[in-house]
Amino acid sequence: IAGSAQFTLTVNGSNFMSTSVVNWNGSPLATTYVTSTELTAIVSSTDVASAGTASVTVFTPTPGGGTSVAQTFTIESGVAIRFSLNHPGTMGAGTRVAYIATKKDANGNPTTYGTDTVYLYTTGSTSTSAFYDSQSGGDVLTSLVIGSGTSTAVFWYYDEIPGTKTITASDNATTPDGATGIIDATDSITVNPGATTQFLLNHPGTLVAGARAAYTVTRKDQVNNIVTTGLDNVY
Repeated sequence: IAGSAQFTLTVNGSNFMSTSVVNWNGSPLATTYVTSTELTAIVSSTDVASAGTASVTVFTPTPGGGTSVAQTFTIESGVAIRFSLNHPGTMGAGTRVAYIATKKDANGNPTTYGTDTVYLYTTGSTSTSAFYDSQSGGDVLTSLVIGSGTSTAVFWYYDEIPGTKTITASDNATTPDGATGIIDATDSITVNPGATTQFLLNHPGTLVAGARAAYTVTRKDQVNNIVTTGLDNVY
């Protein structure tokens, strides 16, 4: 498993000699001759720090020696000890933004080991914010599953109210719990008013002939937030 401590690797074969050496990805390991059919070698923690594969061969000097056929050693992902979230940065009110939740092992490697449930939380109002399983339409989420064989899951966040919100991915089903169990991931996102979708006018009611009445044009986005950035022409 990725992140494991140093261990002893046993290599079985034939015609080994006291001078035979086990190679790990082409680099020699400290090797002990046991019998003509067995060698042991020390594999360091550095060699298995990340998930992946390693090529294991045995080299025996001439005469009669050479390099054996390579065998593949698989280094599996470790168990998840933390979640992480990407950082979209900003979003428009009344829209959805994509998030990717990733489970990682003790060395910070994305891990595909096991199945983990991710519970989703926001500091936004429950009446004006939600998590979804797709960019449009779809279903509201309160949690999602990162299954065995994959390290990530995608979800979308929706919010109608401008301001800075904190998104949390946790392994706790009732409330974020920080470093308890799998370490929570948090992200801060700024919700800005969306694009202008409507103009509003005040209602002076009446005016005296020959006088002027003041009107104020207010621009708002699709969820009625006042828009204060950019330019819009009013005809």
